[in-house]
Amino acid sequence: MYPTVTSYGRNFEVGQDAIVISLDRFEPGQAGRSLNRSLFRDMLERRIPPSGSLRKKLFAKGALLDLCIDLSTGNPRAFFHLLNRVLDKGGLSDRSVLLATQEYVDEELLPYHQNLSKRLPKYANHVRVGLELLRGYVVREIRLKNSREKKSNYQSAFFTTPRDISPNLRLALDLLSYSGVLTNKGTVKIADRQTGHRYMVHLALMSTERAFATSRLSDAIQSLSLTDYREFAADDPEFSKYLGDLTAATERCPECSTPINPNAKFCTECGAKVQTTGIIGKLLEEAIAGLSVSARLKTRLQPKYKTVGDIVQAERSEIMTIPYIKEVRSRIIKNAADEFISG
Repeated sequence: MYPTVTSYGRNFEVGQDAIVISLDRFEPGQAGRSLNRSLFRDMLERRIPPSGSLRKKLFAKGALLDLCIDLSTGNPRAFFHLLNRVLDKGGLSDRSVLLATQEYVDEELLPYHQNLSKRLPKYANHVRVGLELLRGYVVREIRLKNSREKKSNYQSAFFTTPRDISPNLRLALDLLSYSGVLTNKGTVKIADRQTGHRYMVHLALMSTERAFATSRLSDAIQSLSLTDYREFAADDPEFSKYLGDLTAATERCPECSTPINPNAKFCTECGAKVQTTGIIGKLLEEAIAGLSVSARLKTRLQPKYKTVGDIVQAERSEIMTIPYIKEVRSRIIKNAADEFISG
């Protein structure tokens, strides 16, 4: 599902034809974190041999394992990818967790969001500006909030926006929530007896942006509170700057130059049909550098397979002719290519 894009027809009603189920697993309280850690540890136990060095290596350092779970911000896929990167660096240690977290953010979390502009070309500006707003202003303000002296020891990874914020900025935040950079934590009371939307910034991004007051991530995460958030007003001057950038880059009708809404099929002024381009074809032409596999696998694949389309069209038996790539790795590569196309 793509936000504001996927359509189920005019007669589809939420509550009648389907119910909304939140996949948000992360709760900042002690009880919520304990349940989350228990769930992820159980998944991990099912994926590794019941005996052997790997199990001992992971569960012998429970505090660092729990930190990896917390930094995944409730996403099992993020947890396993992060843990794989930690193991590639020699095992669980403070240094390997920090390095793996930085790599995960730089090579997976943010690129996935940025690649939405290829899957949703009409929303490309919202994808770009939303991330710039988050990293250039919102996270900076949360960092300042966390660094101020206060009576409580709370740390924050949360911020709120009013319900009447610009629809364009709301869409940019929704796209960040879709890609997992943000998590929508529901509504909350804000100033002037109003309610607003509360968002949580991915904890791996908070770590790499050094947005906590302490360098000990486990202490910072333990001090998180849903009641401690940075509140932004609808008329925030900085928000207005990003909104201006967003609207200035809006697609225009080639016939009359009227701004075209992201989901428009026809120009509202002259009625000209909005031209669309095939998305799948462009994704198939992307280099395999965008696949979510290790750098070593990409190096082995590149002499024979240059694009994602090459991998999609290849049989697993063909991929397994490459040295060191057999049943398991060929399946991982094919799954990564399918995932890249499907989003």
